[in-house]
Amino acid sequence: MITSDNPPPQNPPPPIVTDPGVLQKTLFDDFIQSVLANGEMVMPCIPALTEYYIWRIGALFQAIDSRFSKEQLQQVGQMVAKNLVEGFRISPHSKLRLKYETSQPTNEGYKFKISILAASVVEEYQKWVDSRQPFLFGSEPNAKVMQVAAQFEDPTTVTVLDVGARIGRHTLPLAKQGYSVDALELSPTFVERLKNAASTGSVNVTVGDILDPLIRMPLAHYRFAIGVEVIAAHCRDVEQLRLFLVKMSDVLCSGGLLLFAIFLCQDDYEPDPLTRQISQLHWTSS
Repeated sequence: MITSDNPPPQNPPPPIVTDPGVLQKTLFDDFIQSVLANGEMVMPCIPALTEYYIWRIGALFQAIDSRFSKEQLQQVGQMVAKNLVEGFRISPHSKLRLKYETSQPTNEGYKFKISILAASVVEEYQKWVDSRQPFLFGSEPNAKVMQVAAQFEDPTTVTVLDVGARIGRHTLPLAKQGYSVDALELSPTFVERLKNAASTGSVNVTVGDILDPLIRMPLAHYRFAIGVEVIAAHCRDVEQLRLFLVKMSDVLCSGGLLLFAIFLCQDDYEPDPLTRQISQLHWTSS
């Protein structure tokens, strides 16, 4: 055994800090580690606003004292851009959702997740039913629809196709006048309400989307077809417009009439991407 009379070396005691600024910073840093935060931010998927969304997310984290580094902000920007494009491709009514919460331990900052809340047209219409007044699409039929229909001398000999019939704004008045009406509507909720409101056997209601290539109505069967609330709300590009017109041509008999509504820009005006995207968000494609 080897022994020594020399005592082990002693570490010097830590210095006593008396600087009020240093003490305050130490206490505040300890306080920050005790602060917890969590929440979410939900925004429409508008790819043209990518830079704005990145700024807004950065401002959010700055407000809760969790600033991004340059590399982190670049990573967030890539995630935001990718999800905005994909969400808008799925539907103009999709949402970008940012969820964030304090990491454990709290001195490691916050963790977050960016995802898409994809919303179908059917789901959006269900929100209308749940939150809006009964007359969702107007209390009276479109005057032009009724004017064109009046050109046929004997309504009982005319079969009408009402595309995007909704809850029967045109279907029901036409059936009441004696027309035989086939209604095509993609929302099951609207279809159910239309069926309940149709008190005559001259109304036949089908669930379906006219822009679905698999949806087929009788060929060369209708003398009058209506699509006044379809193109502006649901045709997002020229290809969908072309598909709609082709399918309408197939179902109209010789000499049949097609009536539809569309938003047109001034000849010298070309909508930019932001205008087009927000227009689709608000059901007004141009």
